[in-house]
Amino acid sequence: MVFTGTASTHSKPSVAQWCSSNTTDKSSPVLFIRAAFHLTPPQKGYGGGLHFGASSIRTFDPMNAQKLRRIWPKFEKFGQGMQELEPRHYSRFLSEQTHVRKSPLKRQASIAGVRVANDLRSLRPVLEKWINLNAELAERWRVDVPWWYNERALLGLFSSAVWLSGGVALEEYTVSKRTLTKHGHVDGDSFTGRADLYFETPKGDCFRAEVKQCWLRTSSMKDQRLKLKHCLHRVNRDIHQAEPEDNTQRLAVVFITPSVSFKKTGQIADHIQWAIEQVRSFRHDSLAWVFPEPGSYGKATQYTHPGVIMLIKQARR
Repeated sequence: MVFTGTASTHSKPSVAQWCSSNTTDKSSPVLFIRAAFHLTPPQKGYGGGLHFGASSIRTFDPMNAQKLRRIWPKFEKFGQGMQELEPRHYSRFLSEQTHVRKSPLKRQASIAGVRVANDLRSLRPVLEKWINLNAELAERWRVDVPWWYNERALLGLFSSAVWLSGGVALEEYTVSKRTLTKHGHVDGDSFTGRADLYFETPKGDCFRAEVKQCWLRTSSMKDQRLKLKHCLHRVNRDIHQAEPEDNTQRLAVVFITPSVSFKKTGQIADHIQWAIEQVRSFRHDSLAWVFPEPGSYGKATQYTHPGVIMLIKQARR
């Protein structure tokens, strides 16, 4: 079996560690990757544990020491001790596995949806493609997810959804912008700035978008609407700086990435629904969300990031 998680050790950073449960060549090893290493131990020692989604477990045919040495030449033998292995060979280790089987444990059902205002209905195929891309990448990467990264990465994935749905997109381009007062009124001359995204849907509707990302902690279910409000204010200001153009609608877009403590994964569906309701409480013109089999994918940290929500609001002045 292969588990991935966080670990603490006195070893060198950026290594994988192999630990076997017995001394035979057909033992069941545990491989820790993406480990968090601490060179100096804390005074009170270490505490906690390794967290992983049980449904993410994969089993495969036994691999003997000879086969492992073809991947990691410095691998010695199975035993009770730990060995340092180069993590850059981990992808080859995955490719050498045979008869890989998923866990029989029941997974959480995927949570996804789209709400689109009538005057933005041409966005629906793009948003549906965006949902599919997120789900496909989560399944392909397994221990990584696209929504874990920053605003630029999220924008790039949405741009890909535009192209794959039959539209066109242009990112990070130079435009003329309007100077605004602190209250959002137009004041002064225009200036040259940068726009996040221009795109056209398969039906030929044209849009210009400004984008922000918001991380949302949901473990305690404390009201996060003030944080969301600040993020929406920033992106609304950005899109209102855009000079109005004929036949081009302006959109303020926010990607919201909720996080849930691993201690709360038993109620992860409740936390996801709470996050969606927090976002839905704000005025919006379109909303899309995707949480593929919550708890099954993601980086090994003390929090799981089960999916992403996309809020879209039109600029009307």
